[in-house]
Amino acid sequence: MMKAWKGRSAFHLGSDRVEMTVLTGGGHIASFSFTPNSGHPTENAIWESPWPSADPLTPEHDELSAQYGGRPMGTFLASYSGHYLCLDCFGPPSDLEASLGIALHGEAGIADWTCEIDGTRGGMVARAELPIAGLQVQRRIQIAAGESVARVEEHVRNLRDTPREIQWQQHATLGAPLVSAGSSSIAASVGKGRTWPLGYDGPCLVPSDMPFEWPYVETQAHGRRDLRCPFTPPNGGYVVAVQQVPGREIGFISAMNWELGLLFGYCFRSADFPWLAVWHENRARDHAPWNGVTQALGLEFGATPWPVGKEEMAQRRSTFDGPIDRTVPPHGKLDASWLMFLAHVPKTWREILDVTVAEDRIVLREAGGEQAFVVARGALEFMRKDTAPSLFSAG
Repeated sequence: MMKAWKGRSAFHLGSDRVEMTVLTGGGHIASFSFTPNSGHPTENAIWESPWPSADPLTPEHDELSAQYGGRPMGTFLASYSGHYLCLDCFGPPSDLEASLGIALHGEAGIADWTCEIDGTRGGMVARAELPIAGLQVQRRIQIAAGESVARVEEHVRNLRDTPREIQWQQHATLGAPLVSAGSSSIAASVGKGRTWPLGYDGPCLVPSDMPFEWPYVETQAHGRRDLRCPFTPPNGGYVVAVQQVPGREIGFISAMNWELGLLFGYCFRSADFPWLAVWHENRARDHAPWNGVTQALGLEFGATPWPVGKEEMAQRRSTFDGPIDRTVPPHGKLDASWLMFLAHVPKTWREILDVTVAEDRIVLREAGGEQAFVVARGALEFMRKDTAPSLFSAG
């Protein structure tokens, strides 16, 4: 059902266990939490923008965009909160696209999404037109009764007669209260990585353009940095790209807060989203709207290693082993399915070793050998579907 969120147009859905808010302006997933009736902590697991935001295509959005730096960065920041879909670029648009009004991370995040109840399966269906890219994007979200899992199916269709190379990234952003220094840890099914080649907008905590093996990056100034431990001193930021472990069918990322006993995560097909870009902002940027006080952790799983845009990524293609984008055939479409979940875990847990998807559950494995389960009926079948049912109109 439609329900306002911080003055923005939004669609609310959920079950007896969890609830979610999706913003119609940009399609961002703004909140995901346990319900009060679940008996578990009800804090929003997704980062909420601490600065004012507005729906795209409104005068308020234009005013905020100008305050936050103008096109293309300010256009993005003026509506950004939570889980942001980057399509069809990850990073800055081309000069031509920027002149046409495309924001950082592409057209989808500033589009007007149509959200409605899915009459066939329950849950919701959201749709957006991307006329500059020549694409349509649609997303189905289902949350079943008795579960703390959201099943998400995304479809991208090419409306043109020529193939389209796209960058397709799930820009999941986390922060307080879930992620905080000294009480949180991050886990992911990744291995080889490389640090961002362009420094950072503020103090940079890792060397530039350096290969490493997850989760450690060696630095001269700060010693060995463990990327699983967010927001540890000193203040600063970084961006790194890490690749899914070879041969793994279903990848995962998770964030756990042991003081809350709360774990949040994603599972996805590694072939769809082989890269994880980790963006760490710990009070590094002192200009508006960051103002030197913002903490945000991006765990951005997708088709592309770094958020440098299409042109820069094409020049650096040889740096990476594996694909760096996806191609939509002429008048064809691509599909991707992924899970978002919440779990209440023992407060004695400190580190997640693995998350796997079984037939009817998600299995959480802790470093000390303990396990916990999240009920997810038919989850493995859902993840293995070759082609998700089309949400597009005939023709």
